[in-house]
Amino acid sequence: MSYTLGIILAITSGAVNNLGVLFQKKVINDHVEDPEFLKSLIKNPTWVFGLLLQLVIGGAILYMIAQVLIGPTLVPGLMSAGLIVLVIGSTRILKERLRWMELLGIFLMGIGIIIFSLSGLSIDMASYDILDQGFLIRLMIFTIIIVFSLLSIQLVSRHVLKGKGVVFAMESGLSYSLNSVWIAPLITFLTHLFSNAILFGELLLFLPALCVIILSTAFGIIFAQKAYQQGQANLLSPLIGVPGQVVPAITYFLVFKLSPPTILSVIYLVLGLLAIIISTLLLSSRQVKLEKLKI
Repeated sequence: MSYTLGIILAITSGAVNNLGVLFQKKVINDHVEDPEFLKSLIKNPTWVFGLLLQLVIGGAILYMIAQVLIGPTLVPGLMSAGLIVLVIGSTRILKERLRWMELLGIFLMGIGIIIFSLSGLSIDMASYDILDQGFLIRLMIFTIIIVFSLLSIQLVSRHVLKGKGVVFAMESGLSYSLNSVWIAPLITFLTHLFSNAILFGELLLFLPALCVIILSTAFGIIFAQKAYQQGQANLLSPLIGVPGQVVPAITYFLVFKLSPPTILSVIYLVLGLLAIIISTLLLSSRQVKLEKLKI
């Protein structure tokens, strides 16, 4: 029951998150020529409501509860279902019909979510020992690899004249992917806090986890904006999202060091992710048109 509820909440989180984006984009579109643009947004209840949907209800409450129920492996991929809401809702804002590629993308997203859900690769964060020495070592190694990759890409990009947008997109996706593991200490701490079973070591781990999540999210946003400034967004938008879908699946095996329930779980995982990634590529063009409404 908790597994099914976690899946539903993860999908709902993605839907609510993108619904909030739609509300904000609609207001932005209506005030695009307003000389007091930012003040107009802040004073607009629709824009504020959209922000609350995106960051608080979808991005925090539903997301965190889903993490508690099924762990960090499945939630990012399941949240991709929210892109369907963004695509369908954008037809009202942009006053355009859905094209056959977008309809195919919606179909593949639905199939991918169903297959992905069948993998059963959930993590019970309430019982997982985040203070285990082996896990902490693997967590540090994973973090070092991601940070080293980011620094290496940054150094290489200084000598690259073309394709900087792709470089920034890779950096953005990798930055966001850090959350897939560091969310675990955060979830465990909060779970044990409310059940009065918190350990001092979990408190010590909670603080750096919170810092990593805040910093990785901030850098992810910065790199994403730089990517859209440098290159074609219709190519870069899906590149940013793919690491957030793939890396959590990898960490299930290499960082959390868990075994899949059955061999079918791995097959479902691969096929589901493949369908979701292809769907993301097909639906990204509509998402890009919404990005153009940003100021």
